[in-house]
Amino acid sequence: MSEGTLYFDNAATTLIAPSVRHILKELHETPLGNPSGVHALSLRAAELIAEARTFFAHHFSVDEKHVIFTSGGTESNNLAISGVLSNSRRKKILTTPIEHSSVQRVLDAWQKKGYTVSYIKVDAEGQVDLDDLQSKLDDSIALVCVMAVNNEIGSIQPIQKISEIIQKRDPNIHFHVDGVQAFGKTSLPFYMDTLSISSHKIHGPKGVGALICKDIQKLTPLLYGGHQEAGLRSGTENTEGIYGFYKAACEILQKQIANHDPILHLNRVFREGLSKLYCDVRLNSPQNASPYILNVSFQNFPAEVMLRMLEEKKIYVSAGSSCNMKSSKPSPVLKAIGLSDQMAKSALRFSFSSENTLKEVQTCLNVLQEITHRLHQVVSK
Repeated sequence: MSEGTLYFDNAATTLIAPSVRHILKELHETPLGNPSGVHALSLRAAELIAEARTFFAHHFSVDEKHVIFTSGGTESNNLAISGVLSNSRRKKILTTPIEHSSVQRVLDAWQKKGYTVSYIKVDAEGQVDLDDLQSKLDDSIALVCVMAVNNEIGSIQPIQKISEIIQKRDPNIHFHVDGVQAFGKTSLPFYMDTLSISSHKIHGPKGVGALICKDIQKLTPLLYGGHQEAGLRSGTENTEGIYGFYKAACEILQKQIANHDPILHLNRVFREGLSKLYCDVRLNSPQNASPYILNVSFQNFPAEVMLRMLEEKKIYVSAGSSCNMKSSKPSPVLKAIGLSDQMAKSALRFSFSSENTLKEVQTCLNVLQEITHRLHQVVSK
């Protein structure tokens, strides 16, 4: 990171941890063969992947063959959803209106194939209505998809309660959880049938993730070829990426508890500082949201304008989900929790990591005060 640069876009992607960067450098300088081969260099690559797989299997208390390495959260979500629906006679899906696009768009594709998608109500804080969930469950439901931590507003879902409700109603309903924003940052016991996680959200390399499964027999592969990853994800494995992911996971899980309170403090300081700006501010992230994510609407100030003015000061944030940044439409997540189009289009997401400091937060708040003062003068003329 260049001097003077402030990075508050960690929900989009994190910067690779120095220790992981060092490991990746060593691996890229080490001769490694195709992990499916049989000579010494291939066996070494296979050993590195096996070490990573054992770690994730142990952490989530699943069999090693139930850890499927993928290219990231999007592929993991697609594999879980399409893998289940391709193997089920049931034609109904239950989800929320605040899921990531890699869930929503694959469900849209299945809807075009004749499947029915129903939505569980969420409240103004992005919390799932458990009574509504219970009322909509029946024996025609193949799949329930609920994100553990929302990527735009940080709302945390009661995954254990949701799982218990589903299990009580019908254990044959598959429960998939997008855990990309939760893993390494909040408690995530393995109550679901499948779970997606991603490396680049936890200071690991981009282009690698995993799908953690309770029962791989319920899944049909998206890719066919050389039978890698228990036959569910063919293609030569990304050895360096997988090993880097593993090392990043080791590091963030070791620090997860210690990281929580300092991040929460930064979030609270930021919230308090926003009240001093030259505009009306709406905090779209609830108080009990993940402290790593803070979504804010600056009334009458378009997000794109704010984004560019912050960038001029080398402060990097995002306007909602990075996957939807190029869309001119207001965020479906912010609309689902009740925001007007205007307020949704004036929202910025500040997302933190353990690398951020109190000084950086205070600097960002000072810059926001300058920016909102300038914009307020323009609007008032």
